[in-house]
Amino acid sequence: MSEERKIHIGHIIEDVFWKSGMTITQFAKLITCSRSNVYSIFERSDISLELLIKISVALKHNFLEDVSNAYGFKASTSLLQINIQLDSNNQDSSLTKLIESLSDLKK
Repeated sequence: MSEERKIHIGHIIEDVFWKSGMTITQFAKLITCSRSNVYSIFERSDISLELLIKISVALKHNFLEDVSNAYGFKASTSLLQINIQLDSNNQDSSLTKLIESLSDLKK
């Protein structure tokens, strides 16, 4: 990407995380990583889509919308308004639905 980054995704994730009231240990467990890796996520200026989706589910926040808005993308309302089911039994299902929606948008 040749244009300068408009956002620092790690800082946005960190801000949402601290507002969530969750502990680092709880968050790390939800996104299946170590506590030290959580801190490294906060320092990243970019992140994989798969990890961003896991973090979105864990923190109940649509980071895809934040990124889209920062770069002026107008993704479909259905993609940005996905209702992430957050109870632990539905996390895998929600992740699958979100990935399918992204794939459909790409076509």
